[in-house]
Amino acid sequence: MKLFKIYLVAALLFITGCGVWNDLTTYFNLYFNLSTLFEEAEDKILAERTDMFYFKQAPLAKDISQQLDKVIEKSSKILQFNTKSSYFNDALFITGKSFYYKEEFPKALRKFKELLNRNDEDFNFSARLWVGKTNLQMRNFSEGMDVLDKLKEDTKDTENKEIAQEALYTQIGYWIYRENYETAVEYCYQLIPLLDEKEKISQVYFEMGYLYLEIDSLENAEKSFITALENEPLFDVEFNSQFELGKIDFIRKNYDKALEIFEKLKEEDKYSIFFDKLDLEIANINFEKGEINLAMEGYTKIDSVYKDSPSAGEAAYKLAVIFAEKYKNLDSANVYNEKAFASKADPVIISSARVKRIIYAKYFEYRNELTKLNKQLLYLTDSTAFINDSLIYAAKLDSINKRNEEEGNAPEEQKKTSARPPSGTNRRTAEQMQTQQTGSTDQLIAPVRPQISADSVKSKLSNSYFEMANLFYTELNESDSAKYYYELSLNKYPGYTKNAAKSKFALANYLLAEGNKEKADSLYLEIYNTSNETVIVNESAKQIGKPLINTGADPLEEQMLGAEQLYENKKFEAAAEEYLNIFKSNPSSKMAPKALYAAGFIYENDLNVPENAFNYYDSLIQKYPASEYAKIVRPKVDVFKEELEIKKKREQEIRDSIETANKPVLPDSVMQESIENEEPGEDNLPLEIPAEKDSSDAEIRLPDNRAIQDSSKRKIMMEK
Repeated sequence: MKLFKIYLVAALLFITGCGVWNDLTTYFNLYFNLSTLFEEAEDKILAERTDMFYFKQAPLAKDISQQLDKVIEKSSKILQFNTKSSYFNDALFITGKSFYYKEEFPKALRKFKELLNRNDEDFNFSARLWVGKTNLQMRNFSEGMDVLDKLKEDTKDTENKEIAQEALYTQIGYWIYRENYETAVEYCYQLIPLLDEKEKISQVYFEMGYLYLEIDSLENAEKSFITALENEPLFDVEFNSQFELGKIDFIRKNYDKALEIFEKLKEEDKYSIFFDKLDLEIANINFEKGEINLAMEGYTKIDSVYKDSPSAGEAAYKLAVIFAEKYKNLDSANVYNEKAFASKADPVIISSARVKRIIYAKYFEYRNELTKLNKQLLYLTDSTAFINDSLIYAAKLDSINKRNEEEGNAPEEQKKTSARPPSGTNRRTAEQMQTQQTGSTDQLIAPVRPQISADSVKSKLSNSYFEMANLFYTELNESDSAKYYYELSLNKYPGYTKNAAKSKFALANYLLAEGNKEKADSLYLEIYNTSNETVIVNESAKQIGKPLINTGADPLEEQMLGAEQLYENKKFEAAAEEYLNIFKSNPSSKMAPKALYAAGFIYENDLNVPENAFNYYDSLIQKYPASEYAKIVRPKVDVFKEELEIKKKREQEIRDSIETANKPVLPDSVMQESIENEEPGEDNLPLEIPAEKDSSDAEIRLPDNRAIQDSSKRKIMMEK
């Protein structure tokens, strides 16, 4: 029997030849497993893509990356020990795609070029496609686009036109990634004639609508969305095309027409998964029409019904804006702003909420400080006030202790019942007891007799009123509230304020903005005649046409005046350089933080070099953290730092790619020769499994900083 098997194998080898036998063993031992493993990994990667014109893929999940490592390991065995197999080119192609998906682009490019050099007609177009795609990822933009352009011409009128389609998908994704939306649209028009399926044509027109919106071409965007609806759109495209048409009418201020579109969409039960977006747009329309109560009802509904949606975050943000700007209720504004910050809203809203929460934190800090100082002044001027507050505190503390004792001796069921906060005045006591148990800062605080004089408290109060006024004037853009606190700083405790000239100057600016030039000029003149703060005096002089002065109080004042004059003459670079010279040569001077701030201000607002502005602002915070200028720029620096981290990650990815590309790598033919004399075995496999990468290309867009810049301009004018 054994002899019969040997004869049978020999006969088969004689009939079919050794090549076929080699293919059979290669297929069953290696290629079948690696191709199955690769297809599973590739299917997962493609399933995660939601963008029709993707360019930068999301970081691979760990399990997918490990799958690709195994594919590379298995395919390397075919490449090294089965060079005569008909599966060699397949393995080479799969290896290149595996490296591409793992973002090992130089290795991927080498594999695809090796495949091209083998002159296999079955892989010619596919290999060229992936050579072009890989060059684009390696930032060899010109070379990559040339390869894809030539490939399109060679395949668009053949049975391989799907290759031309894929080349165009890649090129469109590239132009979108580069934010060249006009060129991306041109390539979309090249793609459409190559598509046979109407649903794909519909999707391309839909994407074109978004591209036209990016370049503010509303008419073309509208046409694109309408055409998308005319070409058998998929469910998402069908809804979103109509939705975007409604938003275009909203942008054009055709509110009634937009409202009609959104309400009609809400009548369709099949669109129920999009109701949060529709409710949000309806609320936005009511807000723009001035129907604030209706808008608030809509936003509140979204905030409560669709809690975990991005729409809920935007609705919370809009409520915060309404409470802050219309009702001047910063407590409620802060609550909703915190909700927006912690939500899944658009990054623009998250970033704006981040800035506002810093501003609100300042407001509550100043408000608490004013409450504390006013209480101290009361204790210093009214001897009975401290006694009364002490008695109230003792009664509350006794109530808390008594409740704790009762709950400690009560049955479990009674404890659960008594744990609910009672209504009325006792609710606060229960909350205080709970916060004491959880370690919250909202605790019952014993009254404390002040350790400083009434004069010192009045001086602190005057300064705190001034700080609060600055916050309202520069950060919250509330001129009326700013005026109120500036007047308190000046008039409530006259003689105690250290900021009289600055407060008068701010009030004069307010009056000038209100059109009351006569009263404003009167204040400017008063500052000019009575103040010894040169900067404020000279700014007032400019307003009323008086000559500038130089008191000689500070040797740097003349240099500062020179820098200011350069700025007034719009010589921004020279002014910035002069301010920096003042800071560098006199870092311990009281002028230094202002000079550093002024340099950053010019680079941010006049020279439009935000990177330099960030560096100077950051230095200002590090070197002079307690200065008033550091307080102004801190929110902006936080936003700058977040954007800088994203930029650094991208630059590091580029450096890594270039460094990898410049490393000398032996071609596979040399590697093959080096192992031909070795016995096949696992220990002899020179496998290279790339390390896992964990990088992200998510871009975070920053909010419009014009309001911050405008407030900064007001601030610097006020301080001068």
